[in-house]
Amino acid sequence: LDLFLIQRLIIGAAEEFTSCPAWTFVSDVNEMPDDFDAYNVFPYVNSHPMMLMEPQSADFVGVKIGDILGDAQMEGMAPEDEMEVDERGDGTLTFQSTNPSLAAGEEVTLYFTSEEFEDIVSYQFGLQFPAEQLEFVEFLPATEEPFHTVVAGDSQAAQGKLRLSWFSLDGQGHTAASDTPLFGLRFRALRSVDDFGAIIRIDPGEMRAEAYNIAEQSLSPQLTFGNDITSTHGPLAAEYVLYQNVPNPVSGETLISFYLPQATRATVSLRDAFGKEVWTQTQNYPAGQQQLKVDAKNLPAGVYHYTLRADSFRATKSLVVVR
Repeated sequence: LDLFLIQRLIIGAAEEFTSCPAWTFVSDVNEMPDDFDAYNVFPYVNSHPMMLMEPQSADFVGVKIGDILGDAQMEGMAPEDEMEVDERGDGTLTFQSTNPSLAAGEEVTLYFTSEEFEDIVSYQFGLQFPAEQLEFVEFLPATEEPFHTVVAGDSQAAQGKLRLSWFSLDGQGHTAASDTPLFGLRFRALRSVDDFGAIIRIDPGEMRAEAYNIAEQSLSPQLTFGNDITSTHGPLAAEYVLYQNVPNPVSGETLISFYLPQATRATVSLRDAFGKEVWTQTQNYPAGQQQLKVDAKNLPAGVYHYTLRADSFRATKSLVVVR
């Protein structure tokens, strides 16, 4: 659950960790453990009594909460124009997509694949595009596990900014085939587009762009666009697909998307951890991409499971409600 909460902060779905300070302080008399885990941590106290009878000093260790990689930049509190961009990296992780031409009013879904996605544990980056030329329509997560948990923050999509984040749920490195869609972006052209490579770019100023493999090497995400990229996976193969809900975890409304290769009657239902149905919707759908809005504001915190039933197809995924 902690990783999901951190991911929400990364993509801009949350602004802070509630009831969690940015720093905690530990007295220097405490013996810090060599190996940290959930049950072997430093003491967490809110105050330290001192009787000031004469000049005294208190020695302590400051611990930055949430610094998972141990590389938090303390100078991050300096004015923005004084901060240095971290250009470290042991290599690249390139995501590629097609580069179609669009006339004003036309829509396109750009599916991104990678020939370098080998033993990857996580990746994140911010995207920038001209909002006066492109309108962001929707984000499509990968359809194959374990890549389907990628999420996107679109709170600034109207300003031409997106944030993407994916991490391996089991902590292991995963490899994707070169024709496996890792995520998709659907846009509507407000003005004609001749070259997506000239207008969509990774924005290091929006968030740190980085990826990690199982060897803990830092990789720099990059984007390329070309007309010779094909895919035989996911919705391009005209099969039934149930996507991961976005956002996830959720505290208010969330979107459940799915793909139907033909017009049919389908049911989407939501059950709690005990199997009790708490929400369901059945209706006739046309072929193509579908999307449902689910209001989770009145649901207790916990893990839920949503299921898509259409013809002989059935698929279930999990969503997390937080408070």
